[in-house]
Amino acid sequence: MERCVPVVSGALLQDGLLQKHLQAIQIPDIVSGGGLLGSFISITGLEVVNVQLPTVSVTLLPGIGGQLTFATKLEIDGDLLLSGLIHISVDVNLNAKVRVTDYSAGVSQVVIEDCQSLLGPFDIRLLSGLLPISVNGLVSSTLTTTLPSLLCPVVNNIVTLVNVQLLGTLNALVPLGAVGKIQYQLASLPLITELHVGLDLNTVIHQVGGGNISLPGSAVPVALPALQGNVLNLGLSQAFLNAALSLLVQIQPQTFISTLDVFSGATQLMDAIVALIPAGCPNCSVVSPLNIKITALGPPLITLEANKATVKLSVTIQVFTKYSDGTIQTLLALKAVSMAVQSSNWYSLHPAD
Repeated sequence: MERCVPVVSGALLQDGLLQKHLQAIQIPDIVSGGGLLGSFISITGLEVVNVQLPTVSVTLLPGIGGQLTFATKLEIDGDLLLSGLIHISVDVNLNAKVRVTDYSAGVSQVVIEDCQSLLGPFDIRLLSGLLPISVNGLVSSTLTTTLPSLLCPVVNNIVTLVNVQLLGTLNALVPLGAVGKIQYQLASLPLITELHVGLDLNTVIHQVGGGNISLPGSAVPVALPALQGNVLNLGLSQAFLNAALSLLVQIQPQTFISTLDVFSGATQLMDAIVALIPAGCPNCSVVSPLNIKITALGPPLITLEANKATVKLSVTIQVFTKYSDGTIQTLLALKAVSMAVQSSNWYSLHPAD
């Protein structure tokens, strides 16, 4: 399975996740000065009152993970002693290097190896008058020092949450109606290239009432086509498809009367059957109409080749006549194989085992 970077960036912004965490940071009070030669400055109650909708970019780092870049603007309010409400806005750029590591039992961990924050110019205003130059300088220098230590933990928290959310979609138990469930989980560390993330999943098919449908342990990896603008490419192996079909497709025997309104070749079939009966056979009388019973010898089987899929269904066909006393005389029994081939130019089919 391949997932491109919009999945990650979308998860980081989903439901305002990044904005909520940025708005929850606790900014310490700013206090300075006092004494004979300096004025006392105190700004308390600092809080983030608004976070501009962030932009997120993800650059994949082959064999490592990715480089995350967040750009937003914070608006902060506080109370300046003896002066009233102070409003501060600042552009924020966060850059974090994320490494995917420590795979175990279907779970991989993400670690922030490096996080840097770049703060743009501060726009500081006193809502009730002119802002003293000393206050402007103090606020800028203090927040330039304190904000980075508050922002990078936010990045670490949301990356951890997103990792848990994405892993929840990779390690799951999916019900198949009343017949069973499919359990799948991450099989190894993701394969990360410059263009995509490849995820290999292990699957187990559980039947209702107990027992699993086993899959070959040495299946050939599925070769996926290029994403070509798609967010997701999903590859299913031939072994998995056949195992799932054996659970999902349970064909019951079908019996029908061979009449012209049901089968256009009913007359020809009757003539052909009568012609096969040896002359003088006392127990070979044929009563019209004939009955036909078709019984599947198992679920359909799929064979995958390059740009082609073949579905094969084996059945037995029983042609019999039913007498007035309810007894049945089988006239013909044969095994048949039905095959349907689907080829395509707009997606690729690849054999997996």
